[in-house]
Amino acid sequence: MRPIARIGELFSSAWAALTGGLLAVWILVRSVNLAGFYAGSLLIDFPSPLALLISLPLWTLLRLVGYAGWTILAAEPMLIKNWSPGHLLQQHRRLLLISSTCVALGLILELILPGLWKSLAEILLRT
Repeated sequence: MRPIARIGELFSSAWAALTGGLLAVWILVRSVNLAGFYAGSLLIDFPSPLALLISLPLWTLLRLVGYAGWTILAAEPMLIKNWSPGHLLQQHRRLLLISSTCVALGLILELILPGLWKSLAEILLRT
């Protein structure tokens, strides 16, 4: 639970369009791999469907959704050969807004909810 490291991911995502979406794909894949690793680590100790739900916190899922949207937005200029920010804002305003909101909400929840999530996990996964 390192929200400060997430801010570094945000700045990296800003440069993703310059790489034709390659950096955005790397950030998305890295985030999915970490989420899978954390889920798998918990499932080793608590092999139940409930542990799977606990192991993927809401903020992780929101960030993954946001990063997936940003990946699409970062790769599109290379595909259509139109690097105009105006085109991006005009054609994909909704995707940009939803993706950015998901990432921002994920960051906020990661700052606020870890203690509550840990308490909930301890209560639900008691053996």
